[in-house]
Amino acid sequence: MIEKNSFSNCYELQEILIESNCSITGDVFENCSKLEKIGINSQNYDILQIVSFHNTVKSITLNLSVIKYPSLSSFNHLETINIFSHENDSLINENFITSSNVSISIFGNIKRISDKSFSNSYINTFLYCGDRSVEGKFLSKDRVKIVNVSEYYPHKNIGGLPAHKTSECPNFPKKPYVRLTTFQIILISLSVVILISICITILIKIQRCRKSQKNIESKLMLERLVNAEFG
Repeated sequence: MIEKNSFSNCYELQEILIESNCSITGDVFENCSKLEKIGINSQNYDILQIVSFHNTVKSITLNLSVIKYPSLSSFNHLETINIFSHENDSLINENFITSSNVSISIFGNIKRISDKSFSNSYINTFLYCGDRSVEGKFLSKDRVKIVNVSEYYPHKNIGGLPAHKTSECPNFPKKPYVRLTTFQIILISLSVVILISICITILIKIQRCRKSQKNIESKLMLERLVNAEFG
């Protein structure tokens, strides 16, 4: 447990990272009015209950292994939410956020996002860097501007809206993209032309051979008929 007023009057404190299950109460960070970022790496959500942070915090990062993510609806001015998922069965329930100008990035897979998770929010950018389908119609056309998914996501839609596939997902390797030079294009084109020419030449020769063979067979047949007729 962190003792009372341990970090009180930390006027320049801008970020807190929670990595243990120690108990935290509101008076621990009293008068820390410049705090803007919270990172949570353990299943300790005490920091989310501190009322004084609800109007100052602009960025929250959740990097933990859980099935159900905690609600961030008490934070009214969030601009950035980063979720690093370590469970393929994770869920985001309804009323997850209420901010009106927020960008959400999810790294890893989420099984389901409630249809009402973002119903009270306006989202600038929604980025999903996962390679498994997400259940739910949680995105509304009039409440989200940009929807991006990783190149490895199996669908062109997510949350009920069309999505643009992006290579800007740090948890996935970029798909190789080979751009041919002008010389390579010319070389390939010439190779194709030469190959086609060779094929045509071979076909012509085969056709001529067949025609010659037919002429020979016709002459032999005629000779046989003459011999049979006149002896």
